[in-house]
Amino acid sequence: MNPYDAIGKAHNKGLDFIVEKLNPQEEIKYERIVELASDYLVSLKTGGKHEDCNDMKEDFIFGYVAVGKTMNLLSSYSTKELMTMGEFNQKQICFIESVLNVSDERDLDREGTLKILMNIEEQMLKSDLTAKELEIPLITVSIAKYSVKYFMEQIKSGKSEWINFLGKDLAKLKWPWKADGKGAVGGALGGIAGGAGGVILGGIGGALGSSVAAALGLS
Repeated sequence: MNPYDAIGKAHNKGLDFIVEKLNPQEEIKYERIVELASDYLVSLKTGGKHEDCNDMKEDFIFGYVAVGKTMNLLSSYSTKELMTMGEFNQKQICFIESVLNVSDERDLDREGTLKILMNIEEQMLKSDLTAKELEIPLITVSIAKYSVKYFMEQIKSGKSEWINFLGKDLAKLKWPWKADGKGAVGGALGGIAGGAGGVILGGIGGALGSSVAAALGLS
């Protein structure tokens, strides 16, 4: 089992957090997506608790900087360039690219895409990479996998908040789960300086900002 499965689940809760706070009657701006992704990131970091106003201000700055930095990275560099910056070895690069290079022709075959991602995940877990080397590849595939699952659930529910923004026929739409994957890589790289917690929070925040912006046509 992927030890970072909880990261994918937290990402999906973040998608709900953001879409529930957006107003379909208002123009949605890029900065608003960054702000909401930041708010969610801070809620994960603090559990919604702050000792005082200064702590709250510092946490907000942390979240906004983390997500903003990632979004800038994603708009400035390709995934390959990001991995080069992160000094990934060839096996790490191959695993991440295999996630992000699943054929676009499968975008509407969500069950097939999910099976492919789970197979890649299994190969990662069976590889001879160290736990540290597997960290970002496993976070990437976890977020990508759960992003695909998320949209499948939205289609089934028939009451998705996303209908207010994307229209009623969600099944005919392509969900930008690859933006989630790339965002996870960029965010995790941006969070390395903060240790394991920074990598995890960065991966979630980067994925959320990237995919929501892409889904709403803001990227």
